[in-house]
Amino acid sequence: MIFTYDTIASGEGANIRTWIGFKHFEYVVSDAVREYLTASGVDARQLVIDGGSFEVVASRVALTSVIELGDRLAVRIVALTRVEADRLSATIEIDNLRSGQLALKGRYQVVLSAPAGDPERLAPVLDNLAQGTLSSAAKPRSGSLSGAGTPDAFAHEWVVPYYYCERSEVLSYRGYVRTVETVVDEYLAHVGLAIPDLLAERAWIPVVAKYSIEVLAPARMGSRMRTYFKVDDVIGDVVFNAGWATYTEEAEGWVCTARGEIQHGYAISRGEAAGSLARLDETTIKALTRGEPK
Repeated sequence: MIFTYDTIASGEGANIRTWIGFKHFEYVVSDAVREYLTASGVDARQLVIDGGSFEVVASRVALTSVIELGDRLAVRIVALTRVEADRLSATIEIDNLRSGQLALKGRYQVVLSAPAGDPERLAPVLDNLAQGTLSSAAKPRSGSLSGAGTPDAFAHEWVVPYYYCERSEVLSYRGYVRTVETVVDEYLAHVGLAIPDLLAERAWIPVVAKYSIEVLAPARMGSRMRTYFKVDDVIGDVVFNAGWATYTEEAEGWVCTARGEIQHGYAISRGEAAGSLARLDETTIKALTRGEPK
């Protein structure tokens, strides 16, 4: 079974040149999931209005080429299976029709919830899917998160705003994508690599190559949150890997609500080398990996 959703890359994520930021790849994926439900006979809008839900709860993703402003995209949902009573697993890919290149490939998990008293609402989707197994290979690779949630990790405190939420209540998967982008921005400024400074001085901008997200527990609008972030290693003087974990404050203490990994490089944003990856010098590597201001 293959479901295809066609769309155009909007201008919202084109913050640097005409390149679309990584969180906007995820917005396109979320839209494709919604359209898949609707095409399968479940009105996604009415489902939410009536108290049901559809939520991406986990992902492991590779971004393999650039999407630019106005690019026409084809999103494919393939290898879709039912791995638990209310959980779907799928491979999702985004093709850039302008460049002819694959831009995203990821494994996703989606949880569906029927409105109270209407358990058959989701039958058009669930009853037509093959039964799969949630193997370790299909799960997000959250790693050891070495340092995340421990004293040697960078911590960013914040409060869940309404515009990161869905269903008038809970922090959404897309909200978590935005929090990851925020903690990276805060961390880089903390270690003396503020994005505006490197953009002005070197024309460098962080770009995401891979990431994983695993939602573990709900976080609610207005909740006090803490996101931990720690760079674990640098590979080939080109990319750096980091772990992150987000906690919410509950009566019994801090509870982990999501975790994951992310891999960045620095793209050169102007000049003849624009679009290529920068090689990280020793000063930059030391700043990235020690987690202390210069």
